Amino acid sequence: MTIMKGGADTGFRRVLPEQYAPRFFHIKKVNKKVITATQVSLKKGNYNDDDVFILDLGKDIYQINGTRCSHDEKFRAAQEIEKLVFYARWPRQETYFRRAQPSEPPCVNGT
Repeated sequence: MTIMKGGADTGFRRVLPEQYAPRFFHIKKVNKKVITATQVSLKKGNYNDDDVFILDLGKDIYQINGTRCSHDEKFRAAQEIEKLVFYARWPRQETYFRRAQPSEPPCVNGT
């Protein structure tokens, strides 16, 4: 019998799976030629309808397109998701695209 890293799940010791902290990226067009992709904290105040956001939950990635976002921001967000999926994780990643409703921020665990 081989005990792997993390120990054995018994009545005395509970082994939890690895926790993944959600990440929230803000894709914003600064001027005609510059589009930034920055990681921001996952708060309602960081969300608006003018830009595109990426919500990375580990196994699932959501692209949230604001109602007034540009096509350049959508394209850059798709590029960033491709980087997350193909360079940082396993190839079988679920990606969801969702058009955000006005004043409807993304919700994770009721926040």
